[in-house]
Amino acid sequence: MKLAIVTFNFDSGRHSGVNRVVSELHQMLKELIHAEIDIVSFYNDSKNVNSISLLRPKIFHTTLVKEDGWFQNSKIIRIGSIGSELEVLRYRKRVELKDYFERYSVIFVVTGIMQFANVIPNLQIPVFVQCATRLKWERKSQYPSMSRFKRLILKMQLPILANQEYRVLKSGSIILVENSRMNEWIESKGFIKHEIWYPAVKVLSKDSKLKYSPSINGHFVSVGRLNDARKGWKRLFLAYKEAYDSNPQIPSLVVVGGGEFSDKVQEIVDELVGSYPINIMRNASDFDRDRVLTSSSYFLQASYEEGLGLAALEALSFGVPLICSETDGSREYVLDGKSGKLVRQGKRFIQEFSEAILSSQSWNYKYLHTSSKEIFASKFSYEVSLQQLHEILKKNGIY
Repeated sequence: MKLAIVTFNFDSGRHSGVNRVVSELHQMLKELIHAEIDIVSFYNDSKNVNSISLLRPKIFHTTLVKEDGWFQNSKIIRIGSIGSELEVLRYRKRVELKDYFERYSVIFVVTGIMQFANVIPNLQIPVFVQCATRLKWERKSQYPSMSRFKRLILKMQLPILANQEYRVLKSGSIILVENSRMNEWIESKGFIKHEIWYPAVKVLSKDSKLKYSPSINGHFVSVGRLNDARKGWKRLFLAYKEAYDSNPQIPSLVVVGGGEFSDKVQEIVDELVGSYPINIMRNASDFDRDRVLTSSSYFLQASYEEGLGLAALEALSFGVPLICSETDGSREYVLDGKSGKLVRQGKRFIQEFSEAILSSQSWNYKYLHTSSKEIFASKFSYEVSLQQLHEILKKNGIY
């Protein structure tokens, strides 16, 4: 049997939510199925050597050489795409992709659904599509950070792209849904083959010797892509500033992430860092990220939109309670008074998030710590995710 895990801009050496999911899924499939597994990654960056011209699409093949066993004997297949903001061209129908993917017995799409949109409905093999959010929902939280011109171009293309996305989800593929809202939308459309499945989050980085030591006296921590407008960095910093102004005794704030803040967010960071106990850790290693998480008190997440939110789940795995904005993902794991606090989206968000930061210093931390670990273990652990995937594969005749 030959399997493919389809993803987007995959880099086995870089920490990100998608890369972690690909790694864990790859490991699970190796445990469950005796098969050759390829990682097929789309690339859209016009500066990337794997991007293609408009007229001459190409498929690139490279073999990933790893010594630690995670991807041993597996390939990363690089598939180029035109480096253009005109997405309706980037996601055009490509006959050579259909011909290429028909060599596989089963396909798992972790991300890159839109690149794959005009291929999935034409394939006669099982295709598992992992889906945490719709393109329309995701874009809504991204528009405010874009220039007017880029926002206009993307909005003009959205109806066409939404139609492509819809075709994928109704094509008979097996949809792996990551939150209740997405599940309700899929059921409202009458899509039959769908399963709730939470991707696994491993506890601690590989070979880590770190110990669990969350404490009410530890720092606040937030983890995510710094250049992602969905993460709500501006309002996170403003909420922390407001809380600190009310009580300078609260713990410091550590933000861990890759990339760079937008100009508007960076202005706020420049203003606050130095006057407030805020530390920005860019491009930290997995070990350093885990070290920060395991020594923290609360995990803060002020996102406008999260389909699931793997960084928050990583924190939960260490028993770090969460203070999160109410998103589709956070509703799955933040239980008020048990694993932390949900803060409603709205005009008073900054004030209410600040109040949650302040009041967290009087919460029953020992109970929250224990309860957080229990919630994670019962629903989001590697073992639970592996068992669920086993049942889904068996139900859909993969064994």
